[in-house]
Formats: sequence, C-alpha cells, structure tokens
Amino acid sequence: MLMRTWAATGGESVLDPGMGTGILSSPFHPQREHTTDPGHVAGIDRSRLSHLMGTTVLRLYGQAHESHATDLLDLSPDDLQQDVDAIVCNPPYTSGDSLPTTYKSQINTQIEDSTGLTISARSPLYAYFIYHARQFLSPGDRAAFITPQSFLSAVYGDKLKQFLLDRFSLKALVQFNPEGQSVFSDADTTALIMFLEATSANDSGGETRFIRVDESVSVVELRNAVENTDQESINWGYINCVQQTQVDPSENWEALFSPPTIETSDLSRLGDFATVHRGQT
Repeated sequence: MLMRTWAATGGESVLDPGMGTGILSSPFHPQREHTTDPGHVAGIDRSRLSHLMGTTVLRLYGQAHESHATDLLDLSPDDLQQDVDAIVCNPPYTSGDSLPTTYKSQINTQIEDSTGLTISARSPLYAYFIYHARQFLSPGDRAAFITPQSFLSAVYGDKLKQFLLDRFSLKALVQFNPEGQSVFSDADTTALIMFLEATSANDSGGETRFIRVDESVSVVELRNAVENTDQESINWGYINCVQQTQVDPSENWEALFSPPTIETSDLSRLGDFATVHRGQT
C-alpha cells in the first residue's frame, strides 16, 4: 500500500515488474483521501504461474490492466499499451553468481549498452531491473522498489548508486533494521524500500532521507516520515537527512542509517596501521 500510494496518486498507469500475485498493484479500499486505485496496470512476470495468478487477481478486482508473461529485460516502453506514470516493483533477488552464465552475459551487455556504464557481472538480478526500468519513466514520474540492501555496501553497487544519483531524485531510502523483525520471513536478507523520482540526466538533487525502522510502525507514520521534510524526530527508528549532492556512491550507504554521534574526521584510518583484506568467502 505504501509503495503504490506514494508512487501513484490515482488514475495513473502503473508498471508492476515481477508482478507475482499482484500484491503491489491490486486495488484496495482507500483509507486516505489520496489513495485511489490506478487507472491502468501493466503487470510483468516471467513465471507463467505468477503471471496467471497476478492476472487473475487483477481481473477479479475489475482493475483495467494488461499483462505480459515475459522477462522485463526483454520489454521496451513501446511494447506497452499505455505510457507509464509510476513503477512499483518487488524484483527477483537472484544473486549474480546464481544467474546462468549465458543469461548473465547477455543482460550485462544489454544494460551496459543502454546505460553507458560498466556494470559488474556480480550484480544481482534486481539491479538489472532498476537499470532497465528507468527507461519507462519520464522526469517527474515516481518509482518505489523493495530490494535487499546488499548493494549499499558492495563493490558492484557503486555503479548502481551512481546511476540512482544521476537519474533520480532520491526522496527516501527506508531500511528495516536487520536486528529487528524481518520483512521477508523466508529470506535471509535486510529489506530496503527506495522512493525515487525520475529526473533529467544529471539534474537530480534535493534532500535524501535515510530512514531506519527499528520497531513496528503504521503505514501512515512511515509515509509521513518519507514525505514530511520537517519530521526528523520519531520514536520507532531514526531519520538522517542528507543533501543528495553530498551522497558519495563509492561510500557505504548502510552507514547513513546509523551515522556516528562523535566527530571522526581527525581519527587515523585502520589502513594506516594494518593491511586489511576480507579473505576467502
């Protein structure tokens, strides 16, 4: 609900890649004045079973829609019946090491050609979804993605973070504290929701809100934290407001959810005293 109502205010065309059972794009009874249903949903899922379930749900709800049983990475905006106004996406989380070699090489080359970036072949599948999904949006359109947070600190994530900074205004990143209750009961991962607004190339900016959720929180409270730039004090987590121009893609963004409370700029670095390496994994 939070992702959909933030990305689309109602009556718009919503793209739902990795549609699954249609949880993110199905209509629901509005609980707030602005939470109206989409005018049109374009649901995409490579799994024929998921495609069937998602299509059935949308049809039962009477939601105007189109659905495609195909890989999002094989789809272009011209393949859709309507222009997209917003994206809500829970993409597949398959790691780069688990992708078939031929498929991984194919999509890596494809995304490098479309973005002009050198993409690490270790990138997980959800990263390729984010790269590819940007072409469906015009400046001002919104997107909400729920993914693992692993790219925030991984080397392969540097290019993705640079892409996000260059092509979006990063309104908020919401981290669900890994020491608390997991969002995904069947997955060993820390959930991250990104609230993004498409911009022209290199025209992004403004304030990015890094929000850490430590305890149970209502949808209304979390939405207020995402949207209300005056709200910095909460009792269920932590908000760190940073100007987007000050966010460095080569740094570990996980640290921005729990910044140090003491000044560390004058301290020596560990590398001044020892050679640091991660060893075999």
